[in-house]
Amino acid sequence: MNLLTIALTIPLLWEGVLALNAAEWRNQSIYFLMTDRFARTDGSTTTPCDVGQRGYCGGTWKGIIDHLDYIQGMGFTAIWITPIVEQIPQTTPEGTGFHGYWPRNIYNVNSHFGTADDIRALSKALHDRGMYLMMDVVANHMHVEKDFWSGYTQAAGVYSVGEILHGDPAYTCRCQGYMDGVMNYPISVASTCKDPTLLGNFIENHDNPRFPSYTSDISQAKSGIAYIFLTDGIPIIYSGQEQHYSGGADPYNREALWLSGYSTNSELYKFIATTNKIRRLAISKDLNYLPAKNNPFYTDSHTIAMKKGSGGSNVITVLTNSGSNAGSYTLNLDSHGILDSNGNLPVPMSSGLPRVLVPSPWVSGSGLCGGSSTSSLATPTVSSTSTGTCAPSTALPVVFNERVATSYGENIFISGSIDQLGNWDTSRAVALSASGYTSSNPVWSVKLDLYAGTYFQYKFIRKGQDGSVIWESGPNRSYTLPSGCAETAITIADSWR
Repeated sequence: MNLLTIALTIPLLWEGVLALNAAEWRNQSIYFLMTDRFARTDGSTTTPCDVGQRGYCGGTWKGIIDHLDYIQGMGFTAIWITPIVEQIPQTTPEGTGFHGYWPRNIYNVNSHFGTADDIRALSKALHDRGMYLMMDVVANHMHVEKDFWSGYTQAAGVYSVGEILHGDPAYTCRCQGYMDGVMNYPISVASTCKDPTLLGNFIENHDNPRFPSYTSDISQAKSGIAYIFLTDGIPIIYSGQEQHYSGGADPYNREALWLSGYSTNSELYKFIATTNKIRRLAISKDLNYLPAKNNPFYTDSHTIAMKKGSGGSNVITVLTNSGSNAGSYTLNLDSHGILDSNGNLPVPMSSGLPRVLVPSPWVSGSGLCGGSSTSSLATPTVSSTSTGTCAPSTALPVVFNERVATSYGENIFISGSIDQLGNWDTSRAVALSASGYTSSNPVWSVKLDLYAGTYFQYKFIRKGQDGSVIWESGPNRSYTLPSGCAETAITIADSWR
């Protein structure tokens, strides 16, 4: 028997906001938290929480709202919260339903965490920041036939990821035929899956002992974190991981985060922020970075070197299991076809820390390191592989703003002549967000990364709740992107015709 829960993004239908599709979730990084253990409404950082009692400790949705700066400071674009529905009220030999996985009434929210208005406020607070909300949904904790999930997720109409507690990738990956993604338990052989770029990558969660319960070595923790961010898939960090919490099996891995004081100076908090920034940089500079499959091109008993990206725009990540006591040495990757502008690539390794190399044209203005091949940053070590100017394939950030008043249930999309705009296929049109929409300024927006120098045509379409499609009038719009680098987004402002 396997347990299966499913996490679904919540579309804010009452505000006309469309949830991200599966492909758009590839861009995200997710912070997973247990509502009861993350933050209290009173803001306390000293209230005790005896995890061994398996009882409620006082975390709320309002508490989460008050600490979104803490989460966003690590670069996360989405949070995943435990189930929100009413739980059985009894205290059992296994404790209470503080975790959210003992539902009693799916039509009421758990009053321990707040009200329905509080969960709406949390969703709005996230969308106001350009972030997204994922919610755990318990469909049946005993068993569900796999073919049930196709209709279930299609009816929800949002990205779904299932938790399959099974170590055999042949079994786990088959489930990706019924939902968008699965939690990447068999991570070492994820290539078995239909699309490993949609898997949820993690090394800690509330069902398994934390990584530091096996080893307190901070370098090994950093290597694990670097891997889940820089390989295929969607990185997921479990609350407390950034504070190097070390709880063992359930319930000791469900500590109260407020007891850390929400330190933004902890070593792993800063490390996660930097690693997330590297991933965002790669996404912004290489349009094919996310769908490109990770290639582990070198391995030995202590080291793995992998590259991800398209063409010459690879991000190279070197990881070791040697730990903090490892000495300094140079790993030469010349014989593996990975070369810098000088025809070689020696990678200096030290203290068991991960090493990440990116194309040098990317780093100017990124805040990660300077523009030369010798520049680096300590945690994680980031180096550029050569010097140079902006390459023709560089991705430019482009913001489309469309001013158009809409009715409840209507959404605005952009369709165009290039693949990133769906090649005029309305089923592949790109959804705009109404996160900044007001009655006095009804603007829908979307930010895309498009190739420098690209000429394209486009038009906006209006999709109704019934699936109807209305094109705006007039000839196709057109635009030619500049051929150089752009540090700030290019904004294209239009009004509905």
